Order: sequence, then C-alpha cells, then structure tokens
Amino acid sequence: MFWLVAYYSLQAERNIPPQPIDLPQMGCVTTICKLIQKSDNEAASRIVDFITDTTSISHTEDYQTWLNKRSSVNYFFQKSGYSGINISQKNFPIPYLGMNYPQGWDLRMRGDNQPPIRNQMTARHASRLMYEIATYQAVSETASMQIMSLLKIDLNPQVWKPEEYDSVDGFLGKGIYQNRQKIDFYSKVGWTNDSRLEVALIHHRSKNRAYIISVFGDGAAYGEDWEFFPIISRLVYERMFE
Repeated sequence: MFWLVAYYSLQAERNIPPQPIDLPQMGCVTTICKLIQKSDNEAASRIVDFITDTTSISHTEDYQTWLNKRSSVNYFFQKSGYSGINISQKNFPIPYLGMNYPQGWDLRMRGDNQPPIRNQMTARHASRLMYEIATYQAVSETASMQIMSLLKIDLNPQVWKPEEYDSVDGFLGKGIYQNRQKIDFYSKVGWTNDSRLEVALIHHRSKNRAYIISVFGDGAAYGEDWEFFPIISRLVYERMFE
C-alpha cells in the first residue's frame, strides 16, 4: 500500500511514466494490481525497482548511491511525518530473479548485526495512510479513488476461496464476509511464517458509517493462527454496527 502511494506520487510529479493498471474484475494481470490484490513478491520487486530507480542485480552505480536511491521511498513518507518507517526492503522469495533470500546489496543493506535491519512500520502508520487514501488526501482525489479501487476486496466466497493465496481466509474479511451485502471492504494484508498484518476499512452502506482497523501480529503464533484475525474483526464489527 505504501509503495503504491509512492508510485502515484511520482507519477503525478511526472518523475516516472504511468503504468498499465487493471482491477480484479478485469483479471488482475497488471503488476500494480498483483502488488495489492495478490501481495505478489515479483510484482512488489518490480514496483520497488521502478519507484526507486534501483535493481537487485547488474548495478551501474556505487553501493552508497544505490542505497540512497532505494531509501528514497522512506524519505518520501518520513517528510510527511511517518517517523521511524522503513519500507525499502523487498519481500522474498523473488522467483524471476532466482532469489529465495536477500543477496548482494539487498543483503548488505540489512546490516551485519543480528537481528538484520528489516522493514518497519506500525499499525498507526498503516491506519493513517488508509485514512488519507479514504479521505482523498493521498496524492490527489483522483489518485486516492484509484487506490481505493485497487484495495477493494470482494468478500464473496466464490471469488476468494478458489484462490491459492487470498486476502480473506485467516484475515479480517473472513470474520465479516457474511455481511458482504451491507458493506464495502478495503484491505491490504501481509503474511509470513512469523507475522500476520492487515489494515482494513469497512464501510456500511445503509448506515453511511465506516471504521478503520489495523492489526499487526509479530511472531510465529500469529503467522500460524488462522482464527485470531477473523475473531477480532467480527467482534469489532458487532460493536460498531450492531
């Protein structure tokens, strides 16, 4: 979600050319759609390279120049008050690069000490950005509306259950998908073996009310738990709308 907002900002400033974008109902075959809807590591790698003018292989500059360029996405949000944020690390594995783990300069930027330097943000960071998108403050009204379209998740089980990896099962949408006729659901998830994260906006159409919920669970207990997020989501929804 953060990389997508950075992309739209750079496009608005005409620092990068526009890229093709489709939506889930159109097939979700473009890199940007796969980045958001499918959390695809290959799509994420390509977008990070695109918005920072870097690559993970075949470097043409010295390491410090490369690092400054890769870190530019951090500076973008830090200037807007997202203190302590780090979103300059790629997600692995990246099959098209043949990289199951960080290598070369992607490894070097993680530092020599243990534990390694990793991406870092807070649930408050994610909630703030979702709010700015939903209130059309992210880049522009037009950009925010397009981003919201990309973040919208179809809670119909016939849509998400056939997917090998989906953004509903084990996440906040699973707890409230039975209410899909009443609500619009926007979400971005993150999941690894030792973490489970999500920020979502739930809009109740008839009540014309909405709320944002952001849950970050760090640790294998969260990564392996497929019930915790749905339970939280159901309880919050009941308190907010029922």
